[in-house]
Amino acid sequence: MKTSFSIRIAFFFILSFLAVSCHRDTDALNMTFSKVEKCMDLCPDSALNLLKGIHDPEKLWGESQATYALLMTQAMDKNYMKFSSDSLIALALNYYTITQTSPVMYAKALFYHGRVMLELDKEEEALKSFLAAKDVYERTKDHKMLALIAEEVGMINRKQDLYDDALTNFREALTTYKQLKDSLSVISASLNIARVYLFKSEWDSCSLYYNNALEIAVQKNYSHNQVSVLTYLPIVR
Repeated sequence: MKTSFSIRIAFFFILSFLAVSCHRDTDALNMTFSKVEKCMDLCPDSALNLLKGIHDPEKLWGESQATYALLMTQAMDKNYMKFSSDSLIALALNYYTITQTSPVMYAKALFYHGRVMLELDKEEEALKSFLAAKDVYERTKDHKMLALIAEEVGMINRKQDLYDDALTNFREALTTYKQLKDSLSVISASLNIARVYLFKSEWDSCSLYYNNALEIAVQKNYSHNQVSVLTYLPIVR
């Protein structure tokens, strides 16, 4: 009887230890995810290194696995790394599609699924993901993400020679970026518009948007690493 009681006590302490250990691991992981999100936009290389520092990511499951997959996809995209498949982002997209626990994370997973699909030259699948993400972001009123989606859709339309549709998309993004006072993004959208006009052989309009982008870059004293405006459209210099 005493032996049985002792075994139960030992078993209880083992379970308690495992529970505390698991809780600590989860807290540490969530803290890392928080750090990654904070530095993702300004220091994507640091975000990538933080994610690479997570031990045994293949052993993550549930929400932790989905968050890791989404953040890693985002970090890879921002560091201009190539994607060979959609297997990583699919983990996040499947999780948030099924659970519907976070509309924001679901929309973000859709957006980056679209980015990966573009990298894999699957434009129709990319467009489907971008438009699904747009539907969510319109409800959450995330104007920055809506502008980014407009640019992505514009890229697809431009590649398909739908130049008027592309101009509509890029102008929509440009208007939003101006409202947000996001100068770097204003430059990006302006250059995209200039490039469409270049393809349409409308030189005056092309030059106008290119020079507007160049003027902003000079005024803001952006470095060449921040914006490639000086070499983007040399034909209209």
